[in-house]
Amino acid sequence: MKTLKFITNLKDSKSVESLKDQLDKINGIIEWKVDLNNPGKIITLKVENLSSETIARTIFAAGFRSQEVTAGWKKVAKRLFTKDCCN
Repeated sequence: MKTLKFITNLKDSKSVESLKDQLDKINGIIEWKVDLNNPGKIITLKVENLSSETIARTIFAAGFRSQEVTAGWKKVAKRLFTKDCCN
């Protein structure tokens, strides 16, 4: 089992509920939670036999953006949440 963390653009409990529908369909996710109080709206997942790419694609398919948390995540978060990001 491994833990993955992603910065997201989730806004509130309604957006988390939308994502929940997608994440609950994936075998291999043991548990997950979103910290909406964190400026990066961090989602933490405990998974078995899943890649970070699979999770990122699932988050994107639910209509949200994400970036896996790495050593330089604060710089990525700043870019991810600017208005001209990802156009």
